[in-house]
Amino acid sequence: MIRHIFIGVIKEGVPASKINERLEVMKGLKDAVPFVKNFAVGRNLGWFTPIDSLVLTADFDNKEKWEEFINSDYHMQKLGAVAGEVFDMEKSSAYQFEY
Repeated sequence: MIRHIFIGVIKEGVPASKINERLEVMKGLKDAVPFVKNFAVGRNLGWFTPIDSLVLTADFDNKEKWEEFINSDYHMQKLGAVAGEVFDMEKSSAYQFEY
């Protein structure tokens, strides 16, 4: 199983409405890419790391399914292409690990 974690650091000055809109688009991933497993997305609570960010976790059966997700229309058009509108992409990060 592959776990994908994306931490999107929110740019300063982005209005709450735009952040909430981005969060809803990220939540739509589960319906758009049905082979995603153990999916969760939400806003960082800042308890340990006080960085304003949206965090997404998604599990995939294998690397091929993760690659299918990364190259999916939803990821490319709804997530990746417009991520810079809300996220500081130089501070944001993504991780994948096998478990």
